[in-house]
Amino acid sequence: MPRPAAVAAALLGCLICAIVLHLAQVRADAAWIVAAVVPWGVAVSLGVREDVPLLRVLALAAVARLTLVGTPPLLSDDLYRYLFEGQALLAGHNPFVEPPATLAALDPALAARVNHADIPSIYPPVALLWFQLLALFGSAAWIPQLGAALVDVGNAGLLHRLLDRDGRPTWPAALYALHPLPVLESAQGGHLEPLAVLACLGFLVLLPRRPWLASAAMTAGIGVKLLPVLFVPTLVRRLGPARALAAVTIGGLALVALAAPVLSAGPALFEALGTYSRHWSFNGLVHPLLEPWLEDGTRRVLGALGLLVALVATALPDPRWAWYAVGTGFLVLSPTVHPWYVLWALVPSLALGRRDWALGAVALQASYLVLATLDGAGSWAPQPWLGPLTWGGVAVGFLYARRLDRPTVP
Repeated sequence: MPRPAAVAAALLGCLICAIVLHLAQVRADAAWIVAAVVPWGVAVSLGVREDVPLLRVLALAAVARLTLVGTPPLLSDDLYRYLFEGQALLAGHNPFVEPPATLAALDPALAARVNHADIPSIYPPVALLWFQLLALFGSAAWIPQLGAALVDVGNAGLLHRLLDRDGRPTWPAALYALHPLPVLESAQGGHLEPLAVLACLGFLVLLPRRPWLASAAMTAGIGVKLLPVLFVPTLVRRLGPARALAAVTIGGLALVALAAPVLSAGPALFEALGTYSRHWSFNGLVHPLLEPWLEDGTRRVLGALGLLVALVATALPDPRWAWYAVGTGFLVLSPTVHPWYVLWALVPSLALGRRDWALGAVALQASYLVLATLDGAGSWAPQPWLGPLTWGGVAVGFLYARRLDRPTVP
C-alpha cells in the first residue's frame, strides 16, 4: 500500500482543487490550484514506493477522479468543443468545413463556450466518434469529465497489468492513480489524451500473445491522436513485414471508413492542423530559444529534429523505451506544451519504473499560473518567468529522480 501520507496528500489535494474550482468567481481564480497541485504531486511522486494490488489501484484512481468530476472546467475549455463537434456530427454537419461559429444555432449556450470557434475541427476519426458518444448524453461538462475519468481508471489498471506481467514492481500504477496530472487532465479537463493512452497501454499488454488485437488497439490510438503511430515498427518486428503490412492496411481502411462522413471536406481536413502547427505556441522549451535566431524557420527545424528523434526511437527493441523517447522528444521540441501533453512522457516513464516525469509533470502543471493573467476577453499573457520556473522545475525533478533511483552499494 502507498504510504498513508501520500494517499492523504492526494485526497486532500483533490478536495482543495475541487473547492477552489467550485468557488472560483472568474477563470483566473483557477490559478490557485497550483498551490495544492505542487505539494500533492511531490508527495505522491516521492511517497509511493510499495507494490499495490490491482483492486486497490483501481479504487484509489476512481476516488481521486470522481472527486473532480462536475467541477467547472476552468483549467481548459477543450471539452466544450468536443461536445459541440459531437452535436454537429449527430446533426449531419461536417465540422471540418463548418466550424462552431457557423453552427451556433445548434446549441447557442454551448457554442458560446467553444474557444476559437471560427477554426474548424482538427481531430482524427476515433476522436470524432468519441465526441458523438459524449454528445448523445447531453451538453453538460460533467459528461466528458466522467468519460475521461473512467477511461483513466482503466489506464491505471492496464499499467498495473503491464508491470505485473513483466515481473516489475507495480508501485508506478499506484503513483499514476494518485498523481495530479492524470487526475486533473481526465476528471477536470476531460481531455482526449487518456483515451489515446488507453489504446497505447492496450497495445503493450496485448502485443506478446495477441498481436492482431494489439494492432487494432494501435489503430484506435492513431484515430484519437497521431502519436501511437510510433508503434508501427514494433508491430513489424513482432508480426514480420508482410503480416504487419496487412494489419496496418486493415487498420488504415477502418480509419478511412470511420472518417467517411467528413471526407467530403477534402483539403479542408488539414486546415486547422496547419493553423495549429504554424501559429500555436505556449511554454515550449527549445522553441523560444531558437526562434530569435531562426525566426520563421524555427518550426521546420524542430519538425525535422522531431522526425529524427522518432526514427531513432522507434528502432529501439523495447516499445516502452520507444514511447518514452518519442514522448520526451515531443515535449522538448514542441512549441506548445500544455500540461495534458505531459501524459505522453509520464505514462511510458512509469511503465519503465522511472519517477523522472512524475516529478517533471508537477513542475509543468505549474504553468496553470498563466490563468491568473486572463483578461476579460479570455486572452492570457505568459510572463517571462513562466518557462524558467516550469522547465527549471523539470530539470530539478529529473536530477532528484536520478539520485533517488540510483542503486546503492553496500
